[in-house]
Amino acid sequence: MKNRDAREKLDSLIALVEARKKMELWELKGSVNGLVDTLRPANLLSTTLDEFSKPEIKEKLVASVLSLAAGYLSRKLIVGKSNHPVRKVAGYLIQWAVSKILARKL
Repeated sequence: MKNRDAREKLDSLIALVEARKKMELWELKGSVNGLVDTLRPANLLSTTLDEFSKPEIKEKLVASVLSLAAGYLSRKLIVGKSNHPVRKVAGYLIQWAVSKILARKL
């Protein structure tokens, strides 16, 4: 009699653990499917475009592009098409300096 009660208890505990295991597996599959859905290229692209539509991101992006373009143009004006290594290094230093200064001011 005692054996039968213990066995029934054990069977009910085993069934409970198996049901819990199935539920956890189902939840894990759902979270993996959600992760796969967020990592799809279309969703990544739309999320990125949504981020770029924020005003503060637009301002920073425009400021960065302007500072880089100004640095590049200043280097081209100073160095031109010269192949002299000293002028090239000086041009890169000027480009860096102009970009850095404009990035701080903008």
